[in-house]
Amino acid sequence: MLSSTDSTPVLNRKGIEEEAGLVFGGWPLEKLRRPEYSPLYADLRGMPPALFMIGTADPLIDDTYFMEARWRNAGNKTFLAVYPECPHAFNFYPVKIAKVANAKVYSWINELCK
Repeated sequence: MLSSTDSTPVLNRKGIEEEAGLVFGGWPLEKLRRPEYSPLYADLRGMPPALFMIGTADPLIDDTYFMEARWRNAGNKTFLAVYPECPHAFNFYPVKIAKVANAKVYSWINELCK
C-alpha cells in the first residue's frame, strides 16, 4: 500500500493549496463558486453515467463524495468505489490494489457499452 501521509507521491493538501494560490490568487469566493471554475457548483442534470473512484488517503476525498452525491441527486447514474489507504492517482502505480481498481473501471465501462 502507498503512504497515507500528507507527503503522498502525487497530490497532497499543501500542494493543492500552493497550486490554487498560483492559479486563483486573490479571487473572491463567489467567483471560485462559478461552475466554469468548479464543477461542484454546476447544473448536473442530464449528465452521462459516471464512476467516481477515490482512495481514503486522497486529499480530494470530500470533493469526490460531494460530487458523486450531487451527480446522483441530479438524476444521473453513478458508481462510487472507495479504496482504503490509497492516495491520489494510486491506480497508476504498480501495486495490487491498482490492478483491482482498474479492473473495476474496465468492467464498469464494458457494462455500459452492452
